[in-house]
Amino acid sequence: MPIDGVGLQMHISINTPNAGIDEIMRQMAATGLLVHVSEVDVKVNPGNKTPYSFTPNLSKLQAEKVQYVIDSYQRYMPAAAQYGVTFWNVTDKDSWIVQQPGHEDNPALLDENYEKKDAYYGALEALLLK
Repeated sequence: MPIDGVGLQMHISINTPNAGIDEIMRQMAATGLLVHVSEVDVKVNPGNKTPYSFTPNLSKLQAEKVQYVIDSYQRYMPAAAQYGVTFWNVTDKDSWIVQQPGHEDNPALLDENYEKKDAYYGALEALLLK
């Protein structure tokens, strides 16, 4: 059976270089396969520093990174190759990242109370602008 698609697990952080995101999107577009950007989550505490607090600035940086991933996907991936974008976990408290002992982070689109975060709106804006 031929391979007709590829998935990109996008477990990244606010520190992930945008140039690296663009490069992987260009490389995947060059395959001619369907491309699914899957498992998107964006760490805001990639060094697992303590004490840790999810500040408005970290929230803004996370939203910008989520939006950048979607923008890059739409910019470099031909429409016929765009299979979709999915996010990993529903809320911050469900994240595989915080389920690891001693890890504090807020990597999802929704907070622990199912409230939409800036990252949710960043994703929405990127998807609606195209």
